[in-house]
Amino acid sequence: MKAFVLEDNPIDLKLWRLLLLDTGHEAIAWTRVQGALAEIHRQRPDVVLLDLNLAGEDGLDLVRTMRAMPGMRDIPVLAVTAYPQRYSTADVLAAGCTGIMLKPVDTRRLVLEMQSLCQRPGAGRSDEHPDHR
Repeated sequence: MKAFVLEDNPIDLKLWRLLLLDTGHEAIAWTRVQGALAEIHRQRPDVVLLDLNLAGEDGLDLVRTMRAMPGMRDIPVLAVTAYPQRYSTADVLAAGCTGIMLKPVDTRRLVLEMQSLCQRPGAGRSDEHPDHR
C-alpha cells in the first residue's frame, strides 16, 4: 500500500510514517496544504491519511477540491482529528472522506483501517485514468 500522509504535527507525521514503513508499506510524508493536491495527483497513492486541522487550514476544503478533480475522486481518504466537536463524522464523510479516526489514534487499528479503505469496491479506480493501477 502506498500512503500519502498529510500531517503538520512533526511528531504525529513521524509516527504515522514509521508505523507504515514498519508494516511494509510506502509512506509519502507531507506537512502543508500548499502543493499537496499536485503531489497526490503525481504520486497516485492508494490512500491518503489526512489531519483535518492543518496550520490554520481546514483539511475538508482540501478533500472537497480533491473530489472535484479528475483522477482523484476515488482515492480513499482517512481523516484524523483531535477535534470531534469541530468535525462531526457526518460532515467529514459528506466532504468526501472515506473514513475518520479520532486522536489519539489506536496505532494497531490505523494501518488496518487504511488497508480496509483500499479494498473497498471502486477505491482508487478512476474512469478518467484507467492506467492508474
